Amino acid sequence: MARTSTRTAPTAPDIDTPMDQANTPQLAETDTLDSILQEFRSVSDENLPALRQRLDDLLAAGSKTGTAYYATLKRSSGRLGQLAKHELEHSREVADGYVKENPWRTVAIAGGVAFLGGLLLGRR
Repeated sequence: MARTSTRTAPTAPDIDTPMDQANTPQLAETDTLDSILQEFRSVSDENLPALRQRLDDLLAAGSKTGTAYYATLKRSSGRLGQLAKHELEHSREVADGYVKENPWRTVAIAGGVAFLGGLLLGRR
């Protein structure tokens, strides 16, 4: 009789982990790239340092967010790789157990697949 698996399926890794925003500069609602670039077109010399600081803060916030997303993606892909490896090993163990318990059935299935493959390739 064929052996069946009684284990539960592993869950996917949590990819919605919160990002570290402790060092991200606080931006005003109006601090978008478009608004800052519009202001650069008509800025006076005395307002230039403040505008430059707002642009630096916006770039720093974008950099922090991108870095956090990259770290989350890297961590999640590592977990998914481990999960896939575990599933592959389990599938191999189940298939190995089936072949050992049913050697003649396995030979018959392999022969049938080879026969059908030969028919399909022979039609060309």
